Parts: sequence; structure tokens; C-alpha cells
Amino acid sequence: MKHPSFTIPGAGLVLLAVAAIISGCISQVPPMEPQLPLSAAVKGPNEATGVSPSYQDAELLAIGAEAGKALSPVISKISDDANRNDIGALGADSARLSSLAGDYYFRIRDLNVSPKYQAWKTNYLLGLLDVGTAGDYFSKSASFALSKDYANASTYLEQGNTLFQRSNHYLKLADESVRE
Repeated sequence: MKHPSFTIPGAGLVLLAVAAIISGCISQVPPMEPQLPLSAAVKGPNEATGVSPSYQDAELLAIGAEAGKALSPVISKISDDANRNDIGALGADSARLSSLAGDYYFRIRDLNVSPKYQAWKTNYLLGLLDVGTAGDYFSKSASFALSKDYANASTYLEQGNTLFQRSNHYLKLADESVRE
């Protein structure tokens, strides 16, 4: 019997919203403009060596697009799991989401990007952190629910929902940063 304070369909709605934002954020990234080399008149941090910075904007956008394509279906699957009250599948798919978000976070984190894409990168990374942690919390929630510990299951579910809502904020900021 399901404990009355543990309901997961609400999580499904939040997850669908985040999936839409992730795919929308990626689809709104404008095509990258060609990177021009620094002129001799513009001195940068590497002026002693005469080397201009090497920006990885194209790689950032490619990984970001790949992340959106990989994460959106997993988020949709988690939403379906929640709507069906399939706690076992919710746990497995949430753990998968956490792992995927972490992988993309680490692939993007150390990229050297131009100032044009720095705000996008920063906000997207914050969104990925929250999505990954939310996935971990949803997975823990499912484990507690399977063991009939509905108090802890509800706590982790609520924390996961909060993180998903916050990730939505960061992903919107990332999207807005490239529209300016």
C-alpha cells in the first residue's frame, strides 16, 4: 500500500518542464561565429609567449547539444516512471540520469571558452549539477520507498524536485545568455 504522503506524479510534471528547458536551451544556441585571432595590438594573458588563447567554443556547443539529446529522453522516462508509480524503474532511470549529468558536467567543466559563451557554460554547468544531484535524490527516494520508508522517500523526493526547479532556472539563464 502506498503511503499517502509519498506521491511521485508531481515529480513527473517538474521533470517534463526540465526536459523541455534542456532541449530548448540547446536548440536556441546560435551558430558559432568564426573565432578571429588576436591582433598584435590586443594583448592577452599569454602576451609573453605571443600565443593567443585557444577557445573551445565549438566543442562546448557540440557537447551541450549532445547532453541535451541524451538527458531529455531519460528525464522523460523518469517522468513516465513517476506517472505510472513504477518505483523500481524510477530508481534505475534516476541513477542513470545522475550518472549522465555528471559525465557531461566533467566533459564541459574544463573547456576554455570565449567570453561570449562563458555565462552559458557557467549556468549550464550549474544546471547539470542540480539535475545530477536531483537524479541521485530520486534514486534514493525510490530505494526508501521500496523498503517502505516513506518518510525518507518523501524527503528525498521533495529535495529532488527542488533541485530540478533550480536547474530549470540555471538552464533558462544559459539560454538567455546566448540570446543577448
